[in-house]
Amino acid sequence: HKTEQRETEVVKGAPHSVVDVCQFPAEQGKEIMSLVHSYASRGLRCLGVAIRKKKKSGNGFGEWKFLGILVMIDALRPEAPQVIQELA
Repeated sequence: HKTEQRETEVVKGAPHSVVDVCQFPAEQGKEIMSLVHSYASRGLRCLGVAIRKKKKSGNGFGEWKFLGILVMIDALRPEAPQVIQELA
C-alpha cells in the first residue's frame, strides 16, 4: 500500500509463517501458536497478519510487526458426512 507519506506492506498467511518473520521473543511466538492450536482444535481456521512500513530515511523497510490472528469458521462441506461414512 502506498500513500503520500509512506509505503506499507502487509502479509497474511499461515500463522507459523507470519510469526517466523516477526521479531519478538520466542516465548511470545509460542503463546501465539498455542492460541492458534486452541482455535484449530475447535475446528476454526486461523490466518496470521503482520505489517511493516518503509523506513523514513534511506531505502528498505522496517521490521515486521505482528498485528494479530484472523479466526474464521471453516464450514463443513455438504459432502463431508458421506465421505466420512465411506471411509469408516
